[in-house]
Order: sequence, then C-alpha cells, then structure tokens
Amino acid sequence: MYDPFSSIIKARRLYREFKLLKLMNHENVIRFVDIYTPDVSLATLRNVYIVTRYAGLSLKTVLDKQKLSQCKLLQASHIKYIIYQILRALKYLHSANVIHRDLKPSNLAISGECDVTVLDFGLARTVSQAGDNLTAYL
Repeated sequence: MYDPFSSIIKARRLYREFKLLKLMNHENVIRFVDIYTPDVSLATLRNVYIVTRYAGLSLKTVLDKQKLSQCKLLQASHIKYIIYQILRALKYLHSANVIHRDLKPSNLAISGECDVTVLDFGLARTVSQAGDNLTAYL
C-alpha cells in the first residue's frame, strides 16, 4: 500500500487486511507471508508491503485474454471447478464470521492448474453472531 497513513480510512484498511490475513488459513484464501517497509524511519514512512504467496493471474485478466483472443480458455469443467473453489472459500470466510464485500474477478486469482485464490481483504468486515457490529463502507 502506498502512503497508507495519509488518511485514517487507508490506515484502517491496511490494519484490517493485515489482521485478517494473519488469521486465515485456507487453500482458497491468499496466504500472508510477511509485512515490511523499505522506509528507514517513522518520519519517512510512506510505503507498506504485504508479502503473500503467489496466487496466479487475476480471473479478470484471464477473462479479458479470452475475450480478446476469441479463444475459449476456460471450458465448462474449468468454470464448475472455479465456482466450487469460490464457494469453498466463502464457506470458510463466513464460518469465521468474515464478509469479503468486494468479491469480483479482479479480486480472484487463478493459477495454471485452475486453483482459485480470494484476494484483497481491504473492505472485509467481521460480524458477530447477531450481525450487529458490521461497519459501514470506509
């Protein structure tokens, strides 16, 4: 994230994503590896990098390539497998009381083996069993 402390909203998103990524462990959810900054002091702190395991190309990129080449890259069996993996990830997230809130093709990665990974938890929220602590979009 570039300049994550320029506003409270950006800082909250970074913290929320970092906190959630550290807690999650599922093969269809991006895996946290490390977090670091190349900046040498708090006074010059501008960039924070979250290091994750490589997940592949975004599904949006794959769909755009398919559209441009007019060649069917994803067969019906691929699509079924992709949907199955998305549902597995959502079941895991929802069982942990996490709502992603920004699920779209650009936030889904797909590997060469057609393995799907859910990315980008900056807008994700946790909810209580009663659902009363869901925060607004910030």
